[in-house]
Amino acid sequence: MRIALHDITLSKWAFPLPESVRTWIDEEVSRVLGSPDVAPVSMVDGSEPGPHAPAEVVAPTDMSGLAKALKESIVCIDVGDAVQLDEGSLQRHPTVSIHYQAPEAILESQLSLASDICGYPLIEPILANEQDVLRQMEILLAKPPGSFRSRLIDHNAVPYPARNTQNWAELERHLRGVGNRDESRASMYVDADRLPILARLDTRLTEEDVQTWKTLLSKMLACIPDERPDIDMVCAWLEKPGEIIMSD
Repeated sequence: MRIALHDITLSKWAFPLPESVRTWIDEEVSRVLGSPDVAPVSMVDGSEPGPHAPAEVVAPTDMSGLAKALKESIVCIDVGDAVQLDEGSLQRHPTVSIHYQAPEAILESQLSLASDICGYPLIEPILANEQDVLRQMEILLAKPPGSFRSRLIDHNAVPYPARNTQNWAELERHLRGVGNRDESRASMYVDADRLPILARLDTRLTEEDVQTWKTLLSKMLACIPDERPDIDMVCAWLEKPGEIIMSD
């Protein structure tokens, strides 16, 4: 069996150090990596840190200075998002986990920065097959995915038990459900003269909010990558909702 790992972020790999580096004293480490950047611990609500809080917060170190000292060997330490490759010649199309694929990744084997919006939190079954994912995308947007319509799998071919589809909902229903299942530990506030980081428990979106967010998210989840707004447009919209026109 062969597997492919689509996520090559540094946190998934271990870089062995030569023995000479392992024996460095503190002064040598500071000379190569620089002095630690530290700051006092502060609580979100302005209260005093608890007895188990660390003495200070240390910023991540810039490890680029250590690059020349690494061995030319790496070990993969996290294969949780790996996917199995078919037998035969090595695949040259994107091997992205099925629960993290945008429509164009599933149907056309193409990925771009615009594909990143279609993450697995939008889809219920993490280990779903392509038919499940495509069907949920269609339900989420309450319409067939545009030019991909002719390439969709026939939804009537395999009937689905109610337990598999009861939580599959269109975007507007998801927005109306905000605040329905809040938990007490999610309540985080700053001091009284500042806005809360999160809304109060059980806060529901107004009808205007539902329609406003639906307008933005529908565009961000458009099935055609070129129809999705770029991050600059999204940020501008979030600063002045309703003033930035999301054209059809």
